[in-house]
Amino acid sequence: MIFNIIIAALGTALLVWAAIVDSRTRKIPVAAGFGMLGLGLAVLVKEGWYIWAAYYLLAIWCTRGGVWQAVLVVASIGILWAFEWEAAPLVLGITFVSLLFWRNW
Repeated sequence: MIFNIIIAALGTALLVWAAIVDSRTRKIPVAAGFGMLGLGLAVLVKEGWYIWAAYYLLAIWCTRGGVWQAVLVVASIGILWAFEWEAAPLVLGITFVSLLFWRNW
């Protein structure tokens, strides 16, 4: 319970900080982005979803592009095959964010 409250408070603070800085400079702070990634990973590990956490780390690495795009696509299909529709929101979110990185948006 306390862990969830701390994660929610930190996540909200990071999002507010990123929004304020973005409104002034049109650039999101790198620390806010990595902070959100860290919070997401912490939640997956805390809940014992180690396969999903490994997929999450792989997806972060695969935002580099190149051959890693194919690796992420194969991993996404594997996660969807293994967990069926349960994994769809995570896979779709990761795929969407990865596409944004690959398009340099």
